[in-house]
Amino acid sequence: MLENVYAFGSRGSIDFDNKEWRLSQMNELKFDSEGWVSLSRAAYKIQIAEIVNMPKDLSAITICRISLTRCGCDIYNGFWDPGYSGKGEATLIVHNGRGVRLKKRAKIAQIVFLQIEEATQLYQGIHKGENTKQNKPKE
Repeated sequence: MLENVYAFGSRGSIDFDNKEWRLSQMNELKFDSEGWVSLSRAAYKIQIAEIVNMPKDLSAITICRISLTRCGCDIYNGFWDPGYSGKGEATLIVHNGRGVRLKKRAKIAQIVFLQIEEATQLYQGIHKGENTKQNKPKE
């Protein structure tokens, strides 16, 4: 379910050793008094309401619900690593030139869990448990 929507406020920087790594600045968009947010054609970062605690034998991907696709939108998300814990984030693309309205807690995505049959290294990345921090990773 949809919890928060953010507009990109700056460009990000991705390098090969995180020395110049910077996430884009994000500007939180507020839901109106009835719980709606209106979005024009653009890319947005969204936060999913549910907290996921991935065990060591599962990974997951997030896919767009068909009702969102039928409104001219799509969701892009990375891979949920075994051992990840926290709220998920994804990129929402509004392709529809007329925009879209979304209600807080709307069902916009589905998580598909994938069983891991071999032992794997658990997630130890820089985002572990800190989904919305915009700081440079500690070296």
